[in-house]
Amino acid sequence: MQTHRPNHLSSALLALATVVATAATADAQARRVDTAPVTRQHLTRVLPLVGSAEAWQQSTLIFRVEGYIQEVSVERGAVLNANAPVARVAVPDLIAAADRAQAQADEAAAGIADAAAMVTKAEAGASVAQANAALRVAEVSVATAEQTLANRMATRVRQLHAKGAATDKQLEEATGAQEMADANLLAAEAAVDAAQAAAAAKQADITAAHAGRSSAEARARTASAALAE
Repeated sequence: MQTHRPNHLSSALLALATVVATAATADAQARRVDTAPVTRQHLTRVLPLVGSAEAWQQSTLIFRVEGYIQEVSVERGAVLNANAPVARVAVPDLIAAADRAQAQADEAAAGIADAAAMVTKAEAGASVAQANAALRVAEVSVATAEQTLANRMATRVRQLHAKGAATDKQLEEATGAQEMADANLLAAEAAVDAAQAAAAAKQADITAAHAGRSSAEARARTASAALAE
């Protein structure tokens, strides 16, 4: 009877062949390379960094008026030309002050007109007062002449009455005329004093009116200066 022994050598060879085939397949797969057409382009490399940035050149803006920023005309980091507008500042307080200054200027202008009218009125009143004073002085001259004549007549009548050449009635009339002339002269002189005082008062009114106009003009200049600012 013939017995068969296992063929261990054949099995080992088969296993070795399988390993070699697998290794060859793996090596072939490891050496596989994908290809693509060559193109020219700029290569960009992005490098994320964390930090802070500061402007290379900066300027501090100072506004001549108080207010708040209403509008910014440029973007951050922009390069500005000379005299380029940067921002618009709202100034409600300044606008209100300008309105008040304008109202004061208008009021001062009206005050100048009123003061000028007062000057004209005062000058006209002074002219009338001076003319009245001149008239009263002329009346004093007339009253003085009348008094002189009345005194002479009274003296003459007294002399004639002493000689019996004039009646009592004539003496009484002459004396009354003399007294009337004296009273008229006193009244005329009083009228002159009053007229001259009135003329002086009118002159004072003129001075006051000119002072008022000067004050109004000063207020107008002040208001105009405030408005210009």
